[in-house]
Amino acid sequence: MNKPLLAIAALLLMASTAITAGYFYLEGRIATMQERHISGRIATGALPIISNSAGDVLEITSLEPAPPATLKAGENIRIKFRYQLSSASQVCMFAKTKIDGSKPKGCYASSGSDTYQKGSGNGEYTITHLNNSVTNEIEVYMMCFELPVVAYSNKFRGDLATDRDLRLLTMVVPASYTWVETP
Repeated sequence: MNKPLLAIAALLLMASTAITAGYFYLEGRIATMQERHISGRIATGALPIISNSAGDVLEITSLEPAPPATLKAGENIRIKFRYQLSSASQVCMFAKTKIDGSKPKGCYASSGSDTYQKGSGNGEYTITHLNNSVTNEIEVYMMCFELPVVAYSNKFRGDLATDRDLRLLTMVVPASYTWVETP
């Protein structure tokens, strides 16, 4: 029998096995995140903290300025938070302003997220609106940012994958802000 041909066949079989194992691992990681994902709406006056069965915790420690507030267009609100991460090696934290659960009118900008490593720590995120806008809640979420999971989700799951597939914790905090354009 042809030894080079057998060697190529063996390599193809090993590569196929590795790809299949990788597929099942990544699908399993995403399914576990979806299973553990906790989403909650925080009642007015309640402590803004949420956790899941894996021991991940997200707590809003302050909103600056405190709501309700009126700001000039382009002026930031600062969301400070504390986190405990157990179920993933690294995450990003994001926040979005909402009006009754929907995206507010107008254009907004945010600071983007640092990458937060397994363990505990503190962080902050800023959001602003660039024109007249009214919001009454902020959605804050912790999203898995393990590169193989994110790359797989974006590349191979196609339009079935959303950022919600990779979320570990999501909380909606009542917070009224108004941005006003000045002449």
